[in-house]
Amino acid sequence: MSFCFLDRFTARSFLLICFHCLCFQSANSFDAELAEQIPKPTSHKRLETIKEEDPTSLEPFMYESTLDKVAVLTPSVAMATNLLLNTAQVLDPIQMGQGFIAGFFMADALSGILHCAGDTFSGEDNEPSTATDVIKALSRGAYLHHSFPYRLAEMSYWEATRGANLCLIPVLMGASALGGGAGYVLGVTGVFLANHEVFHAIAHGKYKGNPLIKLLTDSKIILDKDHHQGHHQGYTQNFCVINGYIMDMILNPLAAIFRSWCGKRPTMQDD
Repeated sequence: MSFCFLDRFTARSFLLICFHCLCFQSANSFDAELAEQIPKPTSHKRLETIKEEDPTSLEPFMYESTLDKVAVLTPSVAMATNLLLNTAQVLDPIQMGQGFIAGFFMADALSGILHCAGDTFSGEDNEPSTATDVIKALSRGAYLHHSFPYRLAEMSYWEATRGANLCLIPVLMGASALGGGAGYVLGVTGVFLANHEVFHAIAHGKYKGNPLIKLLTDSKIILDKDHHQGHHQGYTQNFCVINGYIMDMILNPLAAIFRSWCGKRPTMQDD
């Protein structure tokens, strides 16, 4: 059954790779043309209520201790290692590669969906809301990010990802229980999604100068500054923050349809 499951990903995975190679060179020009049609956020409603000298309304981050990191990461590392070893017994390397690619793009798509939902329903004008409280707890880097975008790059890895790594534990429990190809893809998806803010921070300049990061961004394997800048020029497109180039081509039109149905949102730039 595991083999059959991954076989369903075979054609799609290879098509995504080919499509990626064919389109990444033209992606920046596509983004530039689309961004020019979007008004600059000079009259963004949230910016009127936020004081520039107060870049954060977050409580001090209290979880940088080694003990906290070990307590949160040990279950995930143990389960991910066990899942990988068990998967290697039932899938060949090609199938595992296909599952890895599928999980990578599924995580990218989910990062875009969550990003779009957060931009739409959270309030960055310092007014209390349930969605904003959830974002502050699970993704500190996302809070006030549109107003202070480079704050994310200044955060430590643990401050940016602790909440997501807590959410990863039940995901890996489910992946381990599911097992086989399906469990492997779910596990890969969860690991990438738990670390989506790392890729997001890279697009804001973190690890600048690292030759491996430069290779990955120049190859359009992971999100780069030019593509992500399209999001900050209106907050209505380019929501995916891991790779961006493939899944944004699908999510951008869907986000436009959503806005046309629901009307203008207070936390998204007017079209």
